Amino acid sequence: MTQQWTDIPIATDPTHAPAGVTGGHYVRVTPTIHGLMTVWTAGPNRSFRVHVPIEDRDPIRVTYTNPKTGLREGHLEPFTQQDQEGIEESIDSGLREAGIPDIPSGYDWYVLAPAHIADGAALNNAMREKNSTTDSLRAARIIDDLYNALVAGS
Repeated sequence: MTQQWTDIPIATDPTHAPAGVTGGHYVRVTPTIHGLMTVWTAGPNRSFRVHVPIEDRDPIRVTYTNPKTGLREGHLEPFTQQDQEGIEESIDSGLREAGIPDIPSGYDWYVLAPAHIADGAALNNAMREKNSTTDSLRAARIIDDLYNALVAGS
């Protein structure tokens, strides 16, 4: 049977991995193509997801150039369903190029990581070699190698 996103267990709280998931330290991945490729590589034994309603998402910073002053300005706006759909479509596009199905909507995703990896940014940094290609299929293969080596070395 082929892996599906629905195989990834759902937790109600990001601080408690659900039953059936390998025990250890988990970090939230950055919501990017590479972040979700990492979840796909981790698979259902080393990852989980938590549903986060739109109204519970952090606001987003909107920046623009003020036409009167020429200065960059910004403000916070509530995160919307349209924001969620835009992010997920961008991710899905890259995943499709690598032969990975579209992600289910509305989740934060977590993967097993060594204790010295504090968060998704640190995970990205530890696996920065993945950025050496713009080809999604090649990136998925690089991420598979990097993630498995990182977890094995912990």
